[in-house]
Amino acid sequence: TGQVPAPIFDTQIAAMVCGFGDSVGYQQLVAHFTGAQIDKSARFTDWSARPLRDSQITYALGDVIYLRDVYEALSDALEAKKRTNWIAEDMAALTDPESYDQPPELAWKRIKGRLRGAERLGRLRALAAWRDEFAKRKNRPRGRILRDEVLVGLAQSPPNSLESLAKFRGIDAGFARSMAGQELLEALKSSTPFSATELAALEKRGNKKASHEPALSLLKLVLKITAQEHDVAPKVIVGSRELEQFLEDPEAVQSVTTGWRAEVFGSRALAFLRGELAISYENGDVRIADIAQPAMAKSDDQRSEIA
Repeated sequence: TGQVPAPIFDTQIAAMVCGFGDSVGYQQLVAHFTGAQIDKSARFTDWSARPLRDSQITYALGDVIYLRDVYEALSDALEAKKRTNWIAEDMAALTDPESYDQPPELAWKRIKGRLRGAERLGRLRALAAWRDEFAKRKNRPRGRILRDEVLVGLAQSPPNSLESLAKFRGIDAGFARSMAGQELLEALKSSTPFSATELAALEKRGNKKASHEPALSLLKLVLKITAQEHDVAPKVIVGSRELEQFLEDPEAVQSVTTGWRAEVFGSRALAFLRGELAISYENGDVRIADIAQPAMAKSDDQRSEIA
């Protein structure tokens, strides 16, 4: 319909805010709140085959019939912890269309793997943009089209024909002979190398990231301690990539500096960057404390009075 469903309640985010850790699944939540056990054995079966087997139907039912129970239990927990407004902010983001509007030309930034050279980076940018657009047209996850490591390999050693594409590791012959294979080769041919300015910016960012590693490790520790204090999962406060961005430019990461995250972690993180926090180890516990500001030097008159 072209519309984002609303309202949305994400049970995993709510569970992380309620102290269930950062990897709790729906199956665990159902067991915890209802005592029911969901059989996940049909998860990776062939769902395109008809008729569906009884085990598949049971699995599909289990994914929805306990949702209301889990929702009500988590809502009560959020209310008791006075954190309902925390979830409201995150749910609003999930219903905002702009959350899903990511320019294909920037898709290469999300790909894991190190590449150097203007030509290779240009090919990776073109391939990542093509994959994003193709995945949208086919309504399939990016990784189901081609994995990241395959894109990196193609950018490093680009095939020049459908025959060589079909022999490339990670690509089957059927894909190479399809329209997708043709489009992929066209994307490679039409790619443009990174400019000198773009390469310089990448190098500067890489140097900055390397110099930030010790500070990033300490900031992650501050995040972990803060999360433990509030009994929430660290990644529901801020993800690793956002934390890196925050270290480079705190004002650019609004998810840390606004809303409940600013109150819980953002103000402390900013204090850390200003050198106003100390991390200590006492009696088996790692603690965070404010560093006392040095007292102002006494004036000559004060020294005379003391004398």
